[in-house]
Amino acid sequence: MGTELTTSNLSIGYSQNQKTKTVAEKINISLQHGKLTCLMGPNGIGKSTLIKTLTGVLPPISGAVAIGAQNINTLNHLQKAQTIAVVLTEKPSAGYMNVRDLISLGRFPYTNWQNSFSDKDEEIVNNAIQAVGLSDQSNRPLGELSDGNFQKAIIGRALAQDTAVLILDEPTIHLDVNNKTIIIKLLRKLSKEANKAILLSTHDLELAMSFADKLWLFSENEIIEGLPEDLALNGSIYNVFSESNNFSEHESRDLGHIDFTGNEYGILLLKQALIKHDLYKAIENFTTIEVKCSENNCQIIYKQNNYLLIEDFIEYLSKDN
Repeated sequence: MGTELTTSNLSIGYSQNQKTKTVAEKINISLQHGKLTCLMGPNGIGKSTLIKTLTGVLPPISGAVAIGAQNINTLNHLQKAQTIAVVLTEKPSAGYMNVRDLISLGRFPYTNWQNSFSDKDEEIVNNAIQAVGLSDQSNRPLGELSDGNFQKAIIGRALAQDTAVLILDEPTIHLDVNNKTIIIKLLRKLSKEANKAILLSTHDLELAMSFADKLWLFSENEIIEGLPEDLALNGSIYNVFSESNNFSEHESRDLGHIDFTGNEYGILLLKQALIKHDLYKAIENFTTIEVKCSENNCQIIYKQNNYLLIEDFIEYLSKDN
């Protein structure tokens, strides 16, 4: 599983009043095949600037963005469209299009000036419609879709581009909790089944902790890259989000019989990690779990059959349960 998109000592920013404003410097991150990566950080810190730079909309101040060995800023518009599919926050105008019309737009980088579709183009569009679960609504006008299905159609258009990289700027921002979960589950599934490198920016820490393979954590002139659990345990997530009160508790399936005590933040992370990695069944016989967190580490203390056991959080999660 190789690396698809990388940055090398990338500095990003934009022009303001004829001056260049630098947002972040010396960024070295990678987006990989088969993984869903979430980009997170406070409002206004520069997530959209990063996305525009990664997709070639904005030039870097210095450094480079590469797809494989190819610098993205050496590609023309057509080549970029065949390499990276982008879903932006703004909803496109629906006009008189239906679901199939919108998703078919993803094939335009591959068609001739008459926009003639080949059998292969039709097959790719059909596969994209099926992948986002809209087969039974393919001829439905966009104006009649729910917000969740409209967002699925936009993602379907990006899938029809048939690119190795898919980048989405807050695709769930206008959706309710149920549709947010549906969309992020869909993206995780697509990353695995289609072996795509997928990046999405989000403010929803709970969903990112539950479904992301990796996090890019944007904080004060730097981007920290790592596993969600690792960034939680080393304090990186807490340092960025502790003042936002964004630690709502995850629904803890099949864990109601266990008495969780101790550090609330650590308890949340433990529950989410157990559910995310399908390990909650391994503790079904436990009666009490206590979570103790220091500045740089968390431990879990659990009681089973009157024996008190202490294990390191990461060691516990890495066990083959």
